[in-house]
Amino acid sequence: MKIFGVVLVLALMLPGTSFAADKTKTNWCYNYNRQKKYDKAISACTDRINSGKFAGIHLAIAYYDRGVAYGRTGKHDKAMADFKMAISLNPSYAKAYDNLGYTYSLEDDYNQAIINYSKAIKFNRSDAHAYFNRAREYTKNGNKEKALKDLAEAVKIDSNYKKVAKTDQTLKPLREDPGFKAITKGSQNTGDSNSEEW
Repeated sequence: MKIFGVVLVLALMLPGTSFAADKTKTNWCYNYNRQKKYDKAISACTDRINSGKFAGIHLAIAYYDRGVAYGRTGKHDKAMADFKMAISLNPSYAKAYDNLGYTYSLEDDYNQAIINYSKAIKFNRSDAHAYFNRAREYTKNGNKEKALKDLAEAVKIDSNYKKVAKTDQTLKPLREDPGFKAITKGSQNTGDSNSEEW
């Protein structure tokens, strides 16, 4: 029985099979985003979504990738709709929550941003990016204590956030705080930056 399973898996992966073709199509969605060819990414993802061949997590990924492309082209309403659809298909999709939070932040809806970053963290406790972005939202809301707690967690997971925190303009109100200085101790300030997603 084991041999049959291995043969079946190998057969499905051969060029010319529908599985191999579908996997390539998925990669184009993602690859066009990586190449900053967002219109092509939107088209490839839309083709995948409309094909009727995909469900569950595979369909969620297509919506997520298209949401990323929409976000990068400034179509925040469409990005939000796609991230929400990805979440409805895969309710534990941490990156979709993270990007939905980021999109809400761009729309100045900081409370919804915090809610979605919190969900991203719930499903991926090692996502330094979500902790960092939630720290930014807490800073905007004037909640310094929660901002510093999340910043400390982001730095604990990924020490690169020490440097990012020192240059992120949203965190500027925290820079003189002793807690902030302790968290970012040992990093170099290399200029202005802002964290983002997509």
